[in-house]
Amino acid sequence: MIAYAIFVLCIILLYLNHLKMIEKMHAKHDYDPNKVLAVALIIAAGVSLFIAFILIVQG
Repeated sequence: MIAYAIFVLCIILLYLNHLKMIEKMHAKHDYDPNKVLAVALIIAAGVSLFIAFILIVQG
């Protein structure tokens, strides 16, 4: 459970960092919504797989 809590905290921090990156991209006007969506989907898929892996390991 502790490992899971740490993992969730890391994901939140990464998400906040990602939002800062998006804000910087907005400032530069170098913002491609499709690219951001693709990255978000890849991250979501990775997170889902990792959570599934943790649940399987904890059994």
